[in-house]
Amino acid sequence: AATSNEPAPAAPASIKPPGAGQRSEDVKYVRFRDVVDVQALEGFYGMAGFPWELLVCRSGDDNEYAAADSKAAKKIVLANAAAAELCLNARALKLRVVHAGVVAFSRTSDSAAGEVDYRLSQDGIDLLLPFLNKRKVTCSRSEFELLLNGGAHSFAAFSPAVAAALTAMSVGSVVFALEGVEEAPPAVVTWRGMGGFVTVFAGKEDLVVLRSRVAAVVPALPEALPEA
Repeated sequence: AATSNEPAPAAPASIKPPGAGQRSEDVKYVRFRDVVDVQALEGFYGMAGFPWELLVCRSGDDNEYAAADSKAAKKIVLANAAAAELCLNARALKLRVVHAGVVAFSRTSDSAAGEVDYRLSQDGIDLLLPFLNKRKVTCSRSEFELLLNGGAHSFAAFSPAVAAALTAMSVGSVVFALEGVEEAPPAVVTWRGMGGFVTVFAGKEDLVVLRSRVAAVVPALPEALPEA
C-alpha cells in the first residue's frame, strides 16, 4: 500500500461557548446600585430607606464574551455587610463564591412589559417585606390559601377590596401578605399581568413551607362567656 510522509492535518480547534472555562474565582461581583438605577425600583416598590448597598450581583463585563448591554446578572443577592464586601473583593482574593445571601430581585424578560426591569423574588421576600410600601396587598386566609395552589387567578377570585387594589396597579410584581399577622406575616410573590390575572411566582417547595406557616397561625379563641 502507498504511504505518505506528509503530517496528518491538525484537528480543528474546539469552539467553546461564551464564558466556557471561566473559573468561578474569576467572576466579578459589583454592587447592584452601581450598575442599575435603583431609584426607579425604590419608587415602584416604595422602598425608601432600603439598604441598597447590601445588594450584589455578577457583573456583565466579568469576561470577554459578555454582551455589551449586560451590566448586571439576572439574580440579585441580598447579603449582610461583611458578605457583600467579600463578594466585591472575591476576584482579587481568589475566592470562590458559593453562597452569599438570598435572591432578592430577578431580572424580567423583555416581553414582561413591566414598569421596572426587576421583579421581587420569593427567596428574599421575608426580608424585603418590611421595606415595601407599594405593590403589597393584605388578604384573608382563604384568599391566601387559594394562592398557595399556585398558578394564575382572576381578580374576581378575591374580595372587592383586593380586586380594586389589583386593578389600580400596573403590570409587575405584587406581594400578598396574610392579614391579621403583625410581625413577619406569611407572604407570597405574584405577577400582576395585563389580562386581569395574578400568577404565583413561588416554587413548590416555597408553597409547602408557606402552608406550614399559615397552619401555625391560629386565631385566638374568644374567652368563654360566664354562665348565666
